[in-house]
Amino acid sequence: MELNYPLQKANKPRYILNIENSRKVLVMNKNYVLLRRFSSKDDKSRLVCCPYFSCNFKTEMIGIENHINYIHRPKGDLSENETWGIAALFSSSLFDTYFRTFNGNTQVGASELKQIKMPPLADIILIGNKIKEFVKPEKQLIDKIINEILFEKKYDENTRSTVDFKKIGVA
Repeated sequence: MELNYPLQKANKPRYILNIENSRKVLVMNKNYVLLRRFSSKDDKSRLVCCPYFSCNFKTEMIGIENHINYIHRPKGDLSENETWGIAALFSSSLFDTYFRTFNGNTQVGASELKQIKMPPLADIILIGNKIKEFVKPEKQLIDKIINEILFEKKYDENTRSTVDFKKIGVA
């Protein structure tokens, strides 16, 4: 749930020039949820992600490495609470366990992420609102908040709407 940038790696470039030849690898600077595409079998979690907020970087375009998946709103911007909420869900034990049940390898592809059923958008926003209060939320805290919101709360199913990945894209 934390973005460390820039990483200091010898002989590795940290920036992409925003010129005509490189624009095909750049995306608009907006809110994203960044997910690592590969994990080792020894990793505690198959889904490793963090929120990315455009306000932290004063630039029009950004480059996202090809070993990172990102969740975004194609024709708009994820709100701060949506970004925190989605990042928390993908960082949770619930989603990690669910992901491992239908994906036996260590790759995390966009098509696999699209198969994950998301809770109602109102719940995602509520999760995000609670998670963002903490500087570095630990997995136990994330799991506690998600369980409280998704499983311990009574509500009318007819008034809830679910997240549609056609409106929130995964790349």
